[in-house]
Amino acid sequence: MQGKPCAGNPCVRFGEGPNAPKRSGCSALPYKESEGRSVTWRAAAAGLAVFYALVVLMNAPAMEKNAENMDYGVARDATKALVRPVARLSAMLRLDFLRRGAARFRGRWLDQENSQQ
Repeated sequence: MQGKPCAGNPCVRFGEGPNAPKRSGCSALPYKESEGRSVTWRAAAAGLAVFYALVVLMNAPAMEKNAENMDYGVARDATKALVRPVARLSAMLRLDFLRRGAARFRGRWLDQENSQQ
């Protein structure tokens, strides 16, 4: 097979001679794979976990308010019991300011009634 093109990509020939790689290097991709650092599944999972934790912390006061407005019952009590400590942590870390700012900004132009109707 020395000097013969790859079956999937006839334009690419693998090296010949004493310094040739042991592997043919043929791939279905027309470009060389990057030899840089790739993201492992653990790093991706950790990134997603951090993202969702921040989302919950920023949205905790609104989740607590929604729990207060639920009908009385077990679901309301359980939701309040789960959300209340997260809302307190959010307030203590002052992470809810982004949520409040977005609601304040959105409220200026989206929540107002259209007077031109």
